[in-house]
Amino acid sequence: MIRSFLTSTIVYIAYLLLPQAAYALYTINDIKTTSFTDISSFVSFIIGAIFSPLVTIFISLGVIAFVYGIAKYVYSGGDAKQREQGRKMMVYGIVAIFVMVSFWGLAKLIANTFGF
Repeated sequence: MIRSFLTSTIVYIAYLLLPQAAYALYTINDIKTTSFTDISSFVSFIIGAIFSPLVTIFISLGVIAFVYGIAKYVYSGGDAKQREQGRKMMVYGIVAIFVMVSFWGLAKLIANTFGF
């Protein structure tokens, strides 16, 4: 019962969050026909095509880890080891979200500072 609830919760969260990560900003033809005339166009391409989707994927994974940790903590049934594992998963999820949002903010700051 608990396992099916956890599975359905994870699938539901993935259904809600991962389409953001799968949004295709550039197609293969865009990549083939892109000519980098200066460093600004190259950096803009790297941030838009590679960095932004990766940050979105990792933030989604951090949220999934956090929710999984909550579910494991709540449904531990009084088992101290399971509660501790759930608490660790929640902490790891929060740390992952914080790190990825920090990287995203730093990339945006650099891009806005140098006009990319």
